[in-house]
Amino acid sequence: MITMPSPTIEQDVNLLVVGFDGSARVRRSGGAYSAVVWKLPEWTVVEAMSEYMPDLTVNEAEYRGLILGFDLLSTLDRGRVVICCDSNLVIRHMQSEMDCKAPGLQLLRQKALNRLRSWPKHEFPHVKREWNQSADKLASAALQREESEIVTSEDDRQD
Repeated sequence: MITMPSPTIEQDVNLLVVGFDGSARVRRSGGAYSAVVWKLPEWTVVEAMSEYMPDLTVNEAEYRGLILGFDLLSTLDRGRVVICCDSNLVIRHMQSEMDCKAPGLQLLRQKALNRLRSWPKHEFPHVKREWNQSADKLASAALQREESEIVTSEDDRQD
């Protein structure tokens, strides 16, 4: 596992944190992915969403979760963003620490890199799975239901 120091923030700094995840079934084809955006220092959920697609691998689902995170960020101020996930593969690909050889993943990686250009102040920490539970829960629920969800209720956002 790659370890990275925890991001530090000053009390008066506005920061966005994105958690994303992907999940897929091996035998029954189909995958789901999700992203959650928080605003700090309050840890307020700004946006949360999951999507389901047939015929996804788990790595494709992880990348699609990242791209969904960028979609959720698209209307927000371009300040500092910390993008977290438990996928070592995606983090290492995005930081160019590991070659991305699968053609399908190369396309998704390039799309994510293109979106990242609009966020010059960014960090990509790899987190433990238990620290990514919000995104994991959304992706798992979408996979079970085989349908997408936009989290709109304030109670569900804080759950």
